[in-house]
Parts: sequence; structure tokens; C-alpha cells
Amino acid sequence: MGGENLFVIASLVLHLMLATGGADGTVKLWSHDGILLETFRGHTADVTSISFSPDSKMIVSGSRDKTVRLWSIDGTLLKIFSGYLDHVTSVSFSPDGESIALGNSVNGLILLNLDLKDLLDKGCKWLYDYLNNTNVDLSKKERKLCK
Repeated sequence: MGGENLFVIASLVLHLMLATGGADGTVKLWSHDGILLETFRGHTADVTSISFSPDSKMIVSGSRDKTVRLWSIDGTLLKIFSGYLDHVTSVSFSPDGESIALGNSVNGLILLNLDLKDLLDKGCKWLYDYLNNTNVDLSKKERKLCK
């Protein structure tokens, strides 16, 4: 862990792990005795904030590249959240692990919902009128998309 330009460190006491994020745009997962376990690549600028999920199965990272990335603890990229007007200065999981709070100087505080069922329900509500509009050329299968 020496010799790097580190910006953030998060610890997972129960599993004796640390995660670091730095100037090279990577998040690194370390054992308590300094052995590199995983390197998470994807950010294109400095990693400015990281947080472990309450169940210790995910890590979220924020960056100067104006994205938030959700990772599995094994280094698999699960989701990219983007479209923010300024770099992400802080990220944190909610206590139940179902949402992520992020902050930056332009957008302020933003809550990201990770509950996929809730997101699907909202999407179907938004599509309801479209899917039930008889003037739109849709197959029977497409019309039943949200049923």
C-alpha cells in the first residue's frame, strides 16, 4: 500500500479488509496485512470516495470522472451511475444496503435506489399508458411486458 497517491480509505472491520481509491482511477481491496486482493478498474479519473455495503458484498466508488460505480466484492462491475454535473465527492450505502447516497458541489445530495423490484414497478407505471394505447403498433407480447 505504499508509494501510491491515495485519496480515500474504507475499512471492513468484520472481514479485516481495506479498500483504497486513488489518483490512478482504481479501487483496490487489501487484506488486513497489506496483501492486494483485487483491483477494480473502470474510473477514468481520481477515485474520491468509497464505501462497503452493510452486508460486505459490494463496494461503491465515486470519482472525479462524474460517475458512481457499484462493484461486487470480487471486482465485478455491477452498475455505473452517471450524468452528474460535477465530480462525486462522497458516497455511502444506506444502513439497509438498498440505496446509495452521493454528494457533489453542484447536484448536492442524491439518493440512488438499488431496489430492483421498486425500479421495475416505477418503470411499468411510466409505461402503462404507452403499453395500453391502441394507437401504438405493439405486439401482444410487448403489451404484456409489465403484467
